[in-house]
Amino acid sequence: MSWRQEQTVTNDPAVALISIKIFSSEGMALLLEVVQELRRSMTVLAASSIYRVWGNTSHPEHIHDLRKTESFDGLATVLKVSATFEARALLKLLQAVEVKYRSEVLRRSISLNLLVYANQAYTTPELTLPHTELHRRPEHLLLAAEVWGDYVHPVLNENLYTLTRKFHDEQWGRFHAQGKTLLDF
Repeated sequence: MSWRQEQTVTNDPAVALISIKIFSSEGMALLLEVVQELRRSMTVLAASSIYRVWGNTSHPEHIHDLRKTESFDGLATVLKVSATFEARALLKLLQAVEVKYRSEVLRRSISLNLLVYANQAYTTPELTLPHTELHRRPEHLLLAAEVWGDYVHPVLNENLYTLTRKFHDEQWGRFHAQGKTLLDF
């Protein structure tokens, strides 16, 4: 059964934050493809800046199924979207897009995370909202704050702008392109 067959449509659109990370030599081209795929199912309200992010095996929290390589770099952005289906259906869509665009043969990895869905806060075996890493990873938090800084984390009771303070001195990535480039085609 595809995610479309399982989706439950809601009466009112919900605003959500989706993190996209691309680890591939195809870089921007693949990122543009993924955003276009998502735009077929939802309205993209805003895109954060695109950052080149890096990591290595000494930071295991940043290993993204990249065959446990010594180091890697990729592109990261966060989309603010309006979706007309429930959070679980949105998660299934993101998982389907990951499967469609991930490839061992092309040494391509993609990570899509549902960071926030409206003001929902809950934990189930398949989905935790807000995402447990939202406030722990600068590539999630700082980029999410760009597009929805006044969103109040329902568990921590602080807005995303305030939560970013702990990452201002940390080296986690560098600016690559404006997010507007993802929406102008």
